[in-house]
Amino acid sequence: MKFKKQHIFLFQKFTISALIILLAVPVKVYCQKKDDARKLGMALEYFTSAKYSESLALFQDLDKKYQLNPRYIAYIGVCYYYIWDYENAIKYLDEAIPQLDHFAPHERSVYYYCNAESHFNLQKYQESVPLYEKMLELCYDEEKADVLYHLGFCYMFQEDWLLARDYYRMALKYYKKYLNIPEKQARMAQIKNMIAGCIEHLPQEFNYLPICKSFVEEKLKAALNTEITKHLSITDTDSIKVSQID
Repeated sequence: MKFKKQHIFLFQKFTISALIILLAVPVKVYCQKKDDARKLGMALEYFTSAKYSESLALFQDLDKKYQLNPRYIAYIGVCYYYIWDYENAIKYLDEAIPQLDHFAPHERSVYYYCNAESHFNLQKYQESVPLYEKMLELCYDEEKADVLYHLGFCYMFQEDWLLARDYYRMALKYYKKYLNIPEKQARMAQIKNMIAGCIEHLPQEFNYLPICKSFVEEKLKAALNTEITKHLSITDTDSIKVSQID
């Protein structure tokens, strides 16, 4: 996930001659704000350069002084995610995300991804599911394969073999459609093995239950809303064929 460099608003500058006529305390306040504006610029520069530890230290210092806005709080959460402090990532992202509804969908998808992954890495699979599902509504089509893949794991670790099977199947379809590249061939082979493993845990009659009849499909149709859900063939994983999902 790449963040676009955000536009930085700095405090208004005054000339030195104008400052001379001010009292000592206002001069000190101005100098402090000017320094903090520089820190904010550095924090953003570090952030966009993926230097998350350095960015985090500056954001935290500024947050103590000014109570940063929700977007910067989300940045702090992302920083924590990338330095593997998942508990704090969840803390800050849970606070920020509900206040960011007016931001661009893809930017929001990044925050949902970091939050979902943080829960996932802490083995909080049930809590990560709605975050991954929300990301499906916001991210680009070529990013959905990875989200569906992780949702398959969430349900597999909860031993919900039917939902795990269906999410893995949809993940495989998205990899083939959008990410059918050499670097992903091992992942697609793994998914086929995961599907087979899920099927082994299902009763015999469940092996012939198509995706369109399972609970997951209604959720996927609503979240994905793309052509790939309209014509689905599963011949590469088993004998089931579904020509129309309705």
